[in-house]
Amino acid sequence: MDFYRKVTCIVALLTTINVSCASLSFSSKDVLVERSASEKPVWLNDPASLENPVEFYAAYHKPKVFLLELGMKQAQANAISNSKALFFSTLRKKMENLLNEPSVKEKKIENAKVALDEAIAQVEKSYSPTDGTQKGVYWENWRRETPEGTRNEYEVWIQLRFRKGEYNDAVAQIIDRLKNSQNQQAKVLGNALFQSLDGGVSEEEG
Repeated sequence: MDFYRKVTCIVALLTTINVSCASLSFSSKDVLVERSASEKPVWLNDPASLENPVEFYAAYHKPKVFLLELGMKQAQANAISNSKALFFSTLRKKMENLLNEPSVKEKKIENAKVALDEAIAQVEKSYSPTDGTQKGVYWENWRRETPEGTRNEYEVWIQLRFRKGEYNDAVAQIIDRLKNSQNQQAKVLGNALFQSLDGGVSEEEG
């Protein structure tokens, strides 16, 4: 009798493991059904890469959209209402990239990123760029398998445009704060960034 009980327990345990594994593989099946363009636009991952002398770009992402038309309107509204945060988030990434420029790295500045983040935060408190306007939109339709069943949802991205002159103004203020800092390393960073931008950012009409 003990033998049959052991066999029953082992079978039950293996069944539980199989069901759990099946559930995990089932939940990982995401299928891209449709998207608004044949390829993902460049600005999704690097919105600032497409900037020009007049315009500066940022991107907003809204996941888990179930009604596309309504979701797009919500995404557009959210992107514009979060213009300042998107503006400075993209600006921060661009300026952090400058820390890897040879002319800046050779200075071997201690805590360069900390000093830069502090200067950006100070300028962000006082500087308010004009709200961005929509430049582009991209969406994807996904079919996602979950333990509860199949779920159809969209992901929406909004590209915002800003005036390049306002970007240049914000960068100039950040560099000035670094150059005028009481911290010697921050001063060195400010001068290095100034030089890496060919003598400073110039104001463009936007």
